[in-house]
Amino acid sequence: MRNGKRNIVAAALAACALCFALFVADAREQPASPEGQKNAAPVPPIPIVPLIAEYEYAPVYFMQWINDSPQYSRIAASIGDGKTPSYLVVLTEKDSNRAVYYANTAERVKALKAEGKEVFQTAIDFKEVRKVEQEVTFGIGFRDRHKQAIVWRFIPANSKPSKRGAGLQPLAAMPGLHLRYSNLGTAAGAGTAVQIGDKVHEAEPWPQISAPPYFVAYRGSYAHGMELSAVLLGKESWRVVKAPSELRAGAQWTLAGDLGRERVLRVSEARADELVISEQPAPGVEGATLNLHALLTPHGLALRSITLNSRGRAMRVTFMPELNLTTSAPAARAESAYQIDLGTHEKVSQGVVSVERQANTVNLRWQPASPDWAKSRALHTALNLTPSGYSIEVTQQPK
Repeated sequence: MRNGKRNIVAAALAACALCFALFVADAREQPASPEGQKNAAPVPPIPIVPLIAEYEYAPVYFMQWINDSPQYSRIAASIGDGKTPSYLVVLTEKDSNRAVYYANTAERVKALKAEGKEVFQTAIDFKEVRKVEQEVTFGIGFRDRHKQAIVWRFIPANSKPSKRGAGLQPLAAMPGLHLRYSNLGTAAGAGTAVQIGDKVHEAEPWPQISAPPYFVAYRGSYAHGMELSAVLLGKESWRVVKAPSELRAGAQWTLAGDLGRERVLRVSEARADELVISEQPAPGVEGATLNLHALLTPHGLALRSITLNSRGRAMRVTFMPELNLTTSAPAARAESAYQIDLGTHEKVSQGVVSVERQANTVNLRWQPASPDWAKSRALHTALNLTPSGYSIEVTQQPK
């Protein structure tokens, strides 16, 4: 009878431990007897990613703004390298601002679906035509999910992207925090247009960056080596399916998310009080891998950095001091500086993240300090912790 009671209490306490915040390590057992307390083992914390982020490195990248279409506000394309080129086209819907993805390979479709994207596999035709005088025209053709023919003609303002067009693109109008850094780039030129169905939408002049008559730009871009990163708005829910019994190298969590998504997190490195927790991609999926670098403290795991990898490049979000989101931390409020690096480019964005703890809710306010145009892009993250998992919601803060 005593053993049965002890087992019931231990099971209840294990369930309650799951409701603690990011990397909660202060899950204290309260056994029915001193003997139970002696035998009880601490429940490992649950890794929680405190933002919804995405990152991709595109060897070749095109983009055009569309202002006179009732359906789409933007079209972009990433051209991969390799023996079998991977093409990805993204159409941004005007009313919902939702991005819809189109890929030409099953592997890319599978990877994007695993990330929760709305993606369709379709044949994509890509052509590059160079004239004798070195002028170049690019063509992309496919059908969208409504079976409409999309034909895109892109003519760069300069035939070759250069360092003059490199750097961070100002994207203050896009929801969330979008950071895009090109290693070589140029703007769209005269004649760039996308045909959707039977209507042609020409790229509009871009006088802010033009210097006529030598350089006349239109609203679009062509880049070699584009770092595409974003902290996105939205909501995700994750339920713990499996959890390890102890925190060590090889320890693994399986989380079930929205729309059938699954996230497997594994301790890939464990040295003294430092851990690296890596997301394990599904079999056959090639996509950005997530690494969480954390420090084990008396109050749980404090996050040192988040890394997203793509094609040998990475987006890194580093915190100083470590970002501790445990509900059992001594202070109800805390603050950390953060820094975002893209590839070899350091301090692309910097700012401060403020933490406020209230019962089983942890609220974060991300306030960018650089670049200047990002100062108005403050974000709020609400982490709601439940006995079976957690949810995260990211919203834009008022200006």
